[in-house]
Amino acid sequence: MKIAGVPEENSSKFFVEWTAKQRAANDQLALIVDGYNRFASHEYVEAQVTFQKAINGTPSENEYLAHYGKAMCIIRGNEDTREWMNAKQPLEIAHKQAPDFVPVLYQLTRLLQVNDKNIEALVAADRLVDRMPYWHEAYSMRGVLWAKLKVRERFKADFDKALELNPGDANTLISMGDSYLEFDLYDLAISCFESAIRADESYWYGYYRLALCQGSRRNYAQAITMMEKTIKLLGLDGPITKDCEARLAEWKSILSRP
Repeated sequence: MKIAGVPEENSSKFFVEWTAKQRAANDQLALIVDGYNRFASHEYVEAQVTFQKAINGTPSENEYLAHYGKAMCIIRGNEDTREWMNAKQPLEIAHKQAPDFVPVLYQLTRLLQVNDKNIEALVAADRLVDRMPYWHEAYSMRGVLWAKLKVRERFKADFDKALELNPGDANTLISMGDSYLEFDLYDLAISCFESAIRADESYWYGYYRLALCQGSRRNYAQAITMMEKTIKLLGLDGPITKDCEARLAEWKSILSRP
């Protein structure tokens, strides 16, 4: 980092010393910087404490970053998505203080969606689309919510827009396929998953979703082929390899019955 008036070779040392002095003086910006450094090192508990100190410190125009940082520590530090709802309040405060800060809207939409707060999530998704009208993922997220609320026309329009902005995006196609399943439209869902695989043949999640869909339809031979591909791409230490192996064994057992 180049700091005016400080020799470049001493810049890092100066920055560390300055941060320590400002933190000791309870300077909000220095605490926020320290919090994000801890967050980047995956020290989520320590980072959250630091962000709370920043929030309790002398108010400044940067305070929304402390609330956002606190929320991200809660989200990243908890595997149980139900705990993510504790991030709602700091995200809402950050949004009130900085209405145009897109990362806040994105995370707010996401945490409400995974906790099935679909109406609230839709309000946040509308704001996200308004702020980012050329970002495909904003439309994809809102499309998922319309599907959960069983509004087929709006769901389809949002996904069509997402694919117009980013044609052939594998994640968008998978989300679209999952959304078709909300309407029990298996053939259309399978078509989306197959398109996602064609778009990215190395993306295990496309094969996984296709395997589950085929398994639900009792197309066990196809499901087995897709799940074997999933496991091959995931590797033995993959995040859901054991679950995939269990489903694979179940389907093979069904096919082996007389």
